[in-house]
Amino acid sequence: MFKYLIDKRIAIAENYINNMKWYDLGLFKVTMIIFTLLVAKYFTILLQAEWYWYVLLLLVLCPRLFYIAFKK
Repeated sequence: MFKYLIDKRIAIAENYINNMKWYDLGLFKVTMIIFTLLVAKYFTILLQAEWYWYVLLLLVLCPRLFYIAFKK
């Protein structure tokens, strides 16, 4: 049952990505930048961390994204 739900979710995501145009990815990026700026504006405690915490967070999160992107 769990595998069926995961397969169904992947199929929906692939169908969504296949229906996107070239400019939709740019619009998505701009939307995420605006959302990040909004979060930074209202939660200033996130911006008070030292720089190395952001680097550590990037080093933990980015490899997974690159693995998924270049898996084929």
